[in-house]
Amino acid sequence: MKMKIISIRKCFRVTVVTLLMTIICALSYAQFAGGQGTEEDPWQVSRAAHLNAVRDHMDAHFIQIEDIDLGNAPWNQGEGWDPIGHAGSNFSGVYDGNGHIINGLFIDRPNLDYVGLFAFSRYDAVIKNLGLTNINVTGNNWVGGLLGRNLSQSKVINCFTTGSVVGHGERIGGIVGYNQNRDSNVVNCYSRASVTGGTQVGGLVGHNRNNAAITGSYSSGRVNGDGELGGLAGFTQDWGDDPPDNNYWDVETSDQEGSAVGIGRQTRQMIHPYDDETYVGWDFEELWDHDPTHQNNDGYPVLYYQDFEPPVIIDPPVVAIEITTTEDTDNVLITWQAVEDANSYKIYVSDTPDVEDWGEPVAITEYTQFVTPVQDEDRAKFYHVTASIEEAP
Repeated sequence: MKMKIISIRKCFRVTVVTLLMTIICALSYAQFAGGQGTEEDPWQVSRAAHLNAVRDHMDAHFIQIEDIDLGNAPWNQGEGWDPIGHAGSNFSGVYDGNGHIINGLFIDRPNLDYVGLFAFSRYDAVIKNLGLTNINVTGNNWVGGLLGRNLSQSKVINCFTTGSVVGHGERIGGIVGYNQNRDSNVVNCYSRASVTGGTQVGGLVGHNRNNAAITGSYSSGRVNGDGELGGLAGFTQDWGDDPPDNNYWDVETSDQEGSAVGIGRQTRQMIHPYDDETYVGWDFEELWDHDPTHQNNDGYPVLYYQDFEPPVIIDPPVVAIEITTTEDTDNVLITWQAVEDANSYKIYVSDTPDVEDWGEPVAITEYTQFVTPVQDEDRAKFYHVTASIEEAP
């Protein structure tokens, strides 16, 4: 009889242990949309709660499978997002944004060091294929829109930021605050975020050190600070004997004539159609794409995964073209029929009716008429009007 009781108890214990293991596995799985955190089967991130759980698996592999919005409660309340990792617990895994967006990142931690979506990465960490839009990030030192400090052979690849980055101390950048040590690379990235800080402030990277590399990247956001400012990078140290020469920043929009890294260009040289000496050697077949309409990224290049729907272009019927004479000048008045749902109308002037000769529009307007002085009375001029209907990406 005792043997039967012991046997039942043993069976009961085994059942309990099995049940507990099942519950633990189920809870771990519930942190993500799927996956096992391995290179072959990464954790799947589809919403903000999954993204927040990344901090519990700092050396795992992740893949984002949906766009994520952090611009709502609780992620945009109080101090906002808690950066993933810190100086004592660094992200050392792989986060693949998979061409998706994280929108509305909000951080208000002016006394905190190592601030960004990720605080601190090292030991071959990789963050790639990720866009951060409409960010509002505030920290103290080592502040970046995406990453506070990139250390020890870690890489940021094919990423971009838009919005605002503010740091009250040093090493502040639109993508990375501090890019440190050999093979800690920022590759094929761009930032259009405004960046404000104390010292070592850059549009893309605040401080670049010990042969860390920035390659094939650009920035266009305004840069403000107290010292060691740069359109692309605020400060560099031990850059190496042969630094890359294929990084660019916009000297007009950044309000910075100099940079510790990169080549300065005027806005017209950086927006489509680009200057021949800008984006030299860049891969516009596999890595980058154009914005010829200037409606997706103001004409600056976009990354390959930013698959914008091209705007629908319609030639609206021109109602009349009239030449009016005044005491001061002869004007051409062009009027056309309104096109339903049109976002804007573009007016082109050329010497031929050939569409290939249109070039850039001379004006963009929301109205259905345009007035311009007569140009070169001895030569015929052709006026073209197009209406743009941009579909949401």
